[in-house]
Amino acid sequence: MSLNDSAAQSYQDGDIQTAMKTWTQAAEAGDAEAQFQLGLCHSNGAAVERDFSRALEFFLLAGDAGHTEAEY
Repeated sequence: MSLNDSAAQSYQDGDIQTAMKTWTQAAEAGDAEAQFQLGLCHSNGAAVERDFSRALEFFLLAGDAGHTEAEY
């Protein structure tokens, strides 16, 4: 199971803090889906304070890595 898959499972199980830690680890390794998910968390205020600037940073990273949803 990839880090991103593990984070998604943690999120679905309600363990948001573990999901955030795992997505952060995957994002730092260049995982575009993890970068996108962190962008969503920051834009929605899920497990972190809502921060549109930080969300944009993650969306730009994900978009630059080829994540098509992040490009919009």
